[in-house]
Amino acid sequence: MMESSDSFKSSYSEQRLAGLKAHTVSQKQKTVERLRVAIEALKEQRKPITVHTIREISGLDYTTYARNPEALALFRANSAHLTKKRKRGRKGTESSLPRDPLLHYKKSQLADRLRQAERRIKELEMHNSQLVQQQVESDLKNAQLLAEVAEFRVFLERFRADLQHGEHGS
Repeated sequence: MMESSDSFKSSYSEQRLAGLKAHTVSQKQKTVERLRVAIEALKEQRKPITVHTIREISGLDYTTYARNPEALALFRANSAHLTKKRKRGRKGTESSLPRDPLLHYKKSQLADRLRQAERRIKELEMHNSQLVQQQVESDLKNAQLLAEVAEFRVFLERFRADLQHGEHGS
């Protein structure tokens, strides 16, 4: 029979939960400390820091510190395999970065491209200002038409009122 999460929460007191949390934090710190001691011992012995050598010295299995973010970060920072990968990665990153294609141009070619880009920007700015002017004119015409429609509605209302007055008055 499954209990709801509310009944599960109520079966443990806040004090008991706090105690469990404190115990968990304590265990995590002990794991980090055991791992730190094992790493220091391996460094002193000049042995590679691997999952297997850590297990030999401290008895810690990889899954134990893989679930502990602080311990896992400590292992990754000191792992012989990962350190080699990082060193290889640093050498490769300088040469593997894509070179900027503009660096292949001569200064005169770059100056020509810059002038063309500036001309194109001016053309686009002029076109943009023309579009803005057209929009302003369109908005003005729209406002005039709306004013005429409002005047026409007022005229129609008066005309209807006069018609009704004429029909009822005679």
